[in-house]
Amino acid sequence: MWSEARLIGAALVLCACAGPSPDPRFPPPGAAEIRVLPGGGALSFANLAARTAAADLVIVGEQHDDPAHQAMQAALIGAVHPGAVAFEMIPRAAESALADLRAAPSPADALRVAAQWDRYAEWHRPVGALAPDAPAIGAGLARADLRGAMKTSAAAVFDGDPAAFGLDAPLPANMQAAMEAEQIAAHCNAMPAAMAPAMVEAQRLRDAAFARALLRADDAAGDAPAFLITGNGHARRDRGSPAYLPGRDLLVIGQINRPAGGDWRDALASWQTPGAPPVFDIVIVTDPPPGRGDPCDAFRKPPKS
Repeated sequence: MWSEARLIGAALVLCACAGPSPDPRFPPPGAAEIRVLPGGGALSFANLAARTAAADLVIVGEQHDDPAHQAMQAALIGAVHPGAVAFEMIPRAAESALADLRAAPSPADALRVAAQWDRYAEWHRPVGALAPDAPAIGAGLARADLRGAMKTSAAAVFDGDPAAFGLDAPLPANMQAAMEAEQIAAHCNAMPAAMAPAMVEAQRLRDAAFARALLRADDAAGDAPAFLITGNGHARRDRGSPAYLPGRDLLVIGQINRPAGGDWRDALASWQTPGAPPVFDIVIVTDPPPGRGDPCDAFRKPPKS
């Protein structure tokens, strides 16, 4: 049964009233465009916060190198006050040390030290600083687990009941093919096609582990929503972590960049198959961060003589 606070949050959504206010230290990016799918109706940040506050489980996708996406996460966390936050970037093995360090005077610095994610830490410091009292749940996996999944299968190395997350069954052929093509494209078409099935197994293991981490966050969150912060590819409903949580009350938020000269529809086109169910419930569209290069340029450089 929902608490009184959750019922109020749901009422705010239904009446389209103003939602929770963001922490003034971390306002939402002013240039962000928020759209509700499938229709694409515009949504204010206040109503985004209200919808988020009314959800049980919230998955917030991002592009890891985009500070605007982390700023939006921080604003949402500051407005909604989730009971626990699971992070793709935090190894589960670091949770105990992280909990001890977050009790220190500077929890944001402790987050960086415990998780050993120096590059990601700078981008996610606002998120850690805004939720110092909410348990930080580690969703990250050890490299050995990912290598094991690639050599055998996701089900063989999953720490838990593989059947509970659907890892005991093969993917439908069309989804397997789509995920293999996605892996090849993500590696700039420089990866041998023969490696793609193994990479898909590693992806399945990560998605199932992130789904499990969100459930662990939910156990710790009490009546408040539980968050998962992850990459957009792991957030998508069709084959990301939500696919491993069938029947659960999920709000899935994607954060993507608009192409030069394009709008939110153009931004969504690379994620959404025409006629298919929406991959996100809500999409937040921002301009790409300045100075971002093409990560595939490294594969196009001629070899050194």
